[in-house]
Amino acid sequence: MRDSLSLALIAFIIFTVPLPIHHAASGENKHIGAFFYPSYGHYRSWNTSSHNPPVTWASHYLPDFKPVGFSPSSQLYDSMSEETIRWQLSLMKKAMLDFIIASWWGPRSFEDQTLQRTFKIAGEEDLGVSPSVKWCILYEKEGQSNPSFDEIVNDLKYVKEVFGKSDVYFRLDERLVVFVMADPQDNMEYAEKWREVRRVISGFYTVLKVFPGFVRIKEYSDSWFQYAPANRFECHEGFSAYASPGFWRYDEGPRLERDPSEFARALTRLHYAPAQFLLIETWNNWLEGSQIEPAYQVVSREDSYVQASTSYNTTYIDLVRIILREEANLAVRPSITHIVAGTVSSISAGILIAVSIVKIVRGRE
Repeated sequence: MRDSLSLALIAFIIFTVPLPIHHAASGENKHIGAFFYPSYGHYRSWNTSSHNPPVTWASHYLPDFKPVGFSPSSQLYDSMSEETIRWQLSLMKKAMLDFIIASWWGPRSFEDQTLQRTFKIAGEEDLGVSPSVKWCILYEKEGQSNPSFDEIVNDLKYVKEVFGKSDVYFRLDERLVVFVMADPQDNMEYAEKWREVRRVISGFYTVLKVFPGFVRIKEYSDSWFQYAPANRFECHEGFSAYASPGFWRYDEGPRLERDPSEFARALTRLHYAPAQFLLIETWNNWLEGSQIEPAYQVVSREDSYVQASTSYNTTYIDLVRIILREEANLAVRPSITHIVAGTVSSISAGILIAVSIVKIVRGRE
C-alpha cells in the first residue's frame, strides 16, 4: 500500500512539473549498461573506515538481498557467493540491460576472482546460447595511480586470455570493450598512452573517461564516457550519457537526493540522448549510495544502525526496464519540424513515464 501511494505521488509530480524537450533518437547502435562493483566480501568493503559489520557498515543503505526483512547479518552480501551472483544476474535480466561494466583492479585481485566466477555462472545460466546480459571491465588502476604502458599491455593480455574467450564478454566490432577510469589530473597524456596501447595490442574497443578538451583528440579512443553519479544526468553527444538515482557517500551528507520521480525524468532524457552508450550510475556502489539494487535506508542510533525506511524493492530497476525498454514504442518519432518534434517528444516522454509508474503499481498489487 505504501509503495502504491509513493508511486502515485511520483505520477502526480510528473504531470505537474514540465518535462525537458528532447528529440527522439534512433535505438540502433545504442547499448544500455550499468557500472557494477564486485567488491564486497564477507564484510569486505562493508567494513571500510573501521565500520563494524553487521552492527555498522560503510553505507547509508542495507541491501534487500533476501526475503528476511531488515537483517544486516543476512543482507550484507558476499559478491563471491553463487547465491549473490545468481540474484544479481536475475535482477540485471529484469532490468533488460545490454551489458555490465565491472570494476576491475588487475590480475588476481578480489574483483578479478569474483568476475571469473560470475562469467562461469552467467555462461552456465544461458546454457550455450548468447547471454542476455554481457560483461566488460572498468580498468580502475588509472583512477588511483598511473600504471605504466607495459603494465597496461600485460593486464590487457591477461583479460584477453582469461575473459576474452567467453561469449559472456561484451564486444563491439568483434573487439573486447574496456572502459578506462581516470583520475582528475588525467588529460592528454592519459589519452596518448591509451592510443599507443590500442596500436600495440589489438582486439580491444577502448572507452576513455572524458576530460576538458577531449573532443580535440576524440579519435584517440573508440568512444568516451563520464563517471559522475553525484549529477542526475549528463550527455556527451555521439559517445555516452548517464543517469543517476542519487549519491550519498557513507561518510558525508547527500549530494544528490534519491528521488524516483527525478530518476524517471533522467531516464527519459537518457532514452532520447544522442549517444552510443546509455549508462546507469550505478548498479551497486553502496559506498557512494548510487545503487539501484533493492535496499532499505538506515540511520545511526547508539553506535549501531537501524532501519529508517521500508525497502524500495525493485522500483529503480523497474523504471530502467520500462522507460528504456518496454515503452520505447510509445515515443512519437518527430517528422515535420524541429519545433513540433520537440513538443511531441516532450508529451510522449510524459506518457512514457506515466505508463511506467502505472505498470509498477499494478505489478505490486
